[in-house]
Amino acid sequence: MCENIIVIPVANAWVNAELVDKHAELIENAGIVLLQGEIPADGFERAVDLSQAGVVINLAPVVSVGHSQLRRAVPLLVNEHEGALVLDSLETPATTSDPPRFGHGIAGAWFCFRGDDGWCRRCTGCHAG
Repeated sequence: MCENIIVIPVANAWVNAELVDKHAELIENAGIVLLQGEIPADGFERAVDLSQAGVVINLAPVVSVGHSQLRRAVPLLVNEHEGALVLDSLETPATTSDPPRFGHGIAGAWFCFRGDDGWCRRCTGCHAG
């Protein structure tokens, strides 16, 4: 298998849907697609839609992308603040007393929250809704 990494320094703003479409065959045949929230939302969503394999999403910074694209994440990587923003966008507020019930992407992606005692805990009983 051939490994390909596409890097466009200082050009994240140019990675829109049109540019992604120019590389559609490469993305469709990739063994895994890694995305960050640093590219325009339309390019992000198009890359997820083209991917035939797993999609690793580091949603930093948090940008507004489709829920169906977020559900493709295996895993969805966010810090505590970003996780709260993602959950807010899904209209699922993050609280330590009532953990949100979102997660479990196709291979078990999950959110982890810092408890009142300062320790990070996995959100149990989560489901993609």
